[in-house]
Amino acid sequence: MLNLNQLVNSTGTKNEEPYKILNYDKFCQDILSSVIHMKDLRKHGITLYFLIDKDYKPIHDVPSVYFVQPTNLSVQRIVFDASQSLYNSFHFNCSSSIPHPVLEDLVSGTLNSDSIN
Repeated sequence: MLNLNQLVNSTGTKNEEPYKILNYDKFCQDILSSVIHMKDLRKHGITLYFLIDKDYKPIHDVPSVYFVQPTNLSVQRIVFDASQSLYNSFHFNCSSSIPHPVLEDLVSGTLNSDSIN
């Protein structure tokens, strides 16, 4: 998730880590804190991390990784962020399987906001 699904290159090493932002909800913060120290996120290219319910300024040249519970509230925030072009791109990750209606809301919301190329 933090490596943006990049594979190991032909020499057997990972490609250079791009800078990225991590957005998460409180539930996923608890999951993350049990598997990785927040200070170790930099090793994975995470330069900033935010709780999803906080307001933040655009950082246009950097991708964002979202790690959230698959709820309507989370999807609404991601659609809002995408519609505001806060980041270069976004990568959506859920703490559990995403219900079909919530996935449909994400797809229709991003398409209707004209934030997906």
